Amino acid sequence: MTTPENSRLPDTRHSVIADAIQSASNTSERDLTRFCEAYWFPIFATIRRKGYEKHAAEDLTQDLFAKILDPSKNPLARYDPDRLPDHVPRKFRTFILWQIDGHLSDANRKAKAAKRGGNARPIPFDIAEAEARYQELGHESLDPSQLFERLLALEILEKVEAELEFQYQQSGKADLFAAIKPHLYRQDSDESYAALGKRLSMTRDYVRKAVEKMKGANRLIIRSHVARLCTNPAEVDQEIKALQRAL
Repeated sequence: MTTPENSRLPDTRHSVIADAIQSASNTSERDLTRFCEAYWFPIFATIRRKGYEKHAAEDLTQDLFAKILDPSKNPLARYDPDRLPDHVPRKFRTFILWQIDGHLSDANRKAKAAKRGGNARPIPFDIAEAEARYQELGHESLDPSQLFERLLALEILEKVEAELEFQYQQSGKADLFAAIKPHLYRQDSDESYAALGKRLSMTRDYVRKAVEKMKGANRLIIRSHVARLCTNPAEVDQEIKALQRAL
């Protein structure tokens, strides 16, 4: 069953990840786990799209996470939008892209592929599954930055839908959610509501209201998840629009 705990995206306020790395608390460990799970594949796929073969991309991705999980090297500890120099991106997603580019440039300069990561594997990750997912992506017209943003957007929607499903499960309406979920992002006609109502033995108006209620709950959860990725509440609407563009 989906739970709120495993459906959450990581909180990326600049202090959270840095504090989590310095702390051994269970809460901090969960923050780091969620961060790694949410960002590993988008980062891996971005590096692949930049032209690296799969094993090199795996090593580079793991090495970047090794830096993030090392309190003495953690680049995220420097993420404070109010104090960053002008040349450093202030939005967290673009800051991560900037870190990827810097990491790749540094790795290329050092040319230490054989020693990359020192055999460290900071998080378990199935490279075969990751490569299969990458090959299924398509979107060859997207450059690495666009691909990264699309994957993060899809990650958000996946977590949002999981949380939405959990809400319906908790209220004893799992069957209703399963029936109306395909209409979550559709613009339906009265005829389609009537057809669905007939299948569910419900009136057209009841189905319409149920779908509208689901869409409203979905928007609220999206806003909540996007807010966790922003350091400034004023940026939430702008980031939601960016998410829509990425899709």
